[in-house]
Amino acid sequence: VSGIVEDLVARDLVVEKRGKPEGRGRVPIFLSLKADGFWVLGINMRAQRTTVALAGLTGELCAQTDFDTPSEPGVLISEVAAAARRLNGGREIQQVAMSLPGLVHSDSGRVRWIPKLPAYSGFNMASELQKALGVPAAVDNDCNLGALAEMWLSEAENDHIRDFVFLEIGEVGVGAGILLNRELYRGHDCTFAAEFGHMIVDPNGPQCACGRHGCWELFVCDHAAWNNYAPGSHFNPARYERDLKAAAAGTPNRVEPAGD
Repeated sequence: VSGIVEDLVARDLVVEKRGKPEGRGRVPIFLSLKADGFWVLGINMRAQRTTVALAGLTGELCAQTDFDTPSEPGVLISEVAAAARRLNGGREIQQVAMSLPGLVHSDSGRVRWIPKLPAYSGFNMASELQKALGVPAAVDNDCNLGALAEMWLSEAENDHIRDFVFLEIGEVGVGAGILLNRELYRGHDCTFAAEFGHMIVDPNGPQCACGRHGCWELFVCDHAAWNNYAPGSHFNPARYERDLKAAAAGTPNRVEPAGD
């Protein structure tokens, strides 16, 4: 343990702080992560907006920005590189991590398919990010990373939970991540696990963006709930959230959606 600690201190990743003498015995030495010891650029790509943020070892964000997600992946890389230059403030970014809302081969970082952004299919996101920023880059599905975050950030109260499914029901789709024995399960070819949204529940149902009919996500996503609630009305995320809160509060009467 002492050897590991000495190595981490030498690499400027951990700091030591002398404790207060309390009774007999050796004065304790407290260890903590050095917030500015390792800077990571995080990219959260959604179909409409992309957020870029900078954080250190403690995970606290020190700067962030966002922009409209481009329809072309090359433009996204340029936007991310520009955002990194604005955010770093002279700090040396040492790694990049990106989440995206679609299928990605996690080992290579190559995008398989993003439903709302077809031009990204086949694009090697990790490789291009590394070329543009000059540091190692990792790319994975957003719900896989959500499952890892759920495990890491709630360990204090849930460290006994070793196997679970992280499920996200979004505006236009459904995603999931699977943890087995506290390890991410990626499935065939490091890509296809936990695609619950594309389980066919009605072969005669509406056509999905994947090309098949009756996928589960078409019946449970926010758009589906809105269409059942207000058929023919334009989906409005802000009003949708407001109406959900009204329903949870027990509002007895239906809130009429906006005409737009």
